[in-house]
Amino acid sequence: MKFTSIFFLLSCYVMSLGKLGAQEPITLRLNLAPNIEYSMRLVADQTVTVVAKNKKETLTQSVAQDWTYDVREVRENGTTLLGCKIVAVSYSRQAPNGVVEWNSRDGKPAPEAVDYFSAFVGARFSIELDKSGRIGRVSGVRELTERIITLYGLSASSAASIRPLMNKTASGNTFKNIGNLIASFPDKPLQIGESWKKIDPISGDGGFDYDTTCSLQSLENGVATIGVKSKLVLQKNVPVASRNPFFAGATQTGTLLVDEKTGWTNRAQVMLRNVMKSPQGRIYVRSEMRLSQLESTQ
Repeated sequence: MKFTSIFFLLSCYVMSLGKLGAQEPITLRLNLAPNIEYSMRLVADQTVTVVAKNKKETLTQSVAQDWTYDVREVRENGTTLLGCKIVAVSYSRQAPNGVVEWNSRDGKPAPEAVDYFSAFVGARFSIELDKSGRIGRVSGVRELTERIITLYGLSASSAASIRPLMNKTASGNTFKNIGNLIASFPDKPLQIGESWKKIDPISGDGGFDYDTTCSLQSLENGVATIGVKSKLVLQKNVPVASRNPFFAGATQTGTLLVDEKTGWTNRAQVMLRNVMKSPQGRIYVRSEMRLSQLESTQ
């Protein structure tokens, strides 16, 4: 379903991460300079295997998103206002029913099978971050939702149902799960080899959290290397009826390279493995997420 893929793109905007660095105990904080712009590329290479009724099908797909992040304001209390824009999207898929490819930079219309990607190109968001990199207010989801509604010419009833769904699924939690870009820090200084934990709800609040352990592996030439391991856990005190029945398990492992002075993640590589279940069978999803900086001229 197209809207499922829409949420994949955002959650391929999908990982809970953290960062820190030290030789002597240090405390990393978000310390971005106003009027600085970062150009980043997030690539998600995904393999999806569907096993149902003794039948197995596999598809591979790759989504690359080019983003700009401009530091609009740094307030006295350390809060940073970050403007975000999706500059370009490219997509490729190989499946039993054929191959689909599209790159927004080519200037050609997207194929009907993935035309929803065109709604994301040019989409803008703004995010408020505290000095530890924790995400507060996120705006822009409403505007993206209206772009999708306009793209498909949805009826009033369909629009009324998708608005709360997008707001719930593509809200602050989604951006926290995309925390590879602006991950949160612990409140205390750490030494190399120490670790800290954090809990991030899965976007949509389906009764599950990502329980993440971050470890400070090294600090060299002003770059902190952070190891990350996450697993899917049930939220406490959530009724069984409120839990998403399709999640069967998920893990994340990876590494972040973080600038010691600014707290910005310059590079990341994370592997996600998810299992979803349904009455028809199981879906196994393996995603390799890679983050890197782009030259501003690209």
